[in-house]
Amino acid sequence: MPDARKVLRKLGMVSKSKERNRRPTLKELDKLMQHFFEMQTRRKAQIDMPKVIAFAIFSTRRQEEITLIRWEDLDESQQAVLVRVMKNPG
Repeated sequence: MPDARKVLRKLGMVSKSKERNRRPTLKELDKLMQHFFEMQTRRKAQIDMPKVIAFAIFSTRRQEEITLIRWEDLDESQQAVLVRVMKNPG
């Protein structure tokens, strides 16, 4: 694996992620939500994507930060969640 990473990096196939410079439009978000609601009616998924999308938008958390939250991280009395892993904690 280390050798493969070196070769891929030299070929330009692996690089640092680029900083996002735009947010999705309301029209794009509507299309995403419509798609996932339609998918839910066709088959019950393990993950409730409309709720994940809404949580991500309103909490401004990344996908990994959201998916690593555990039930014991929830503090219902404070209406808060402990985020253990943050990419940019500052």
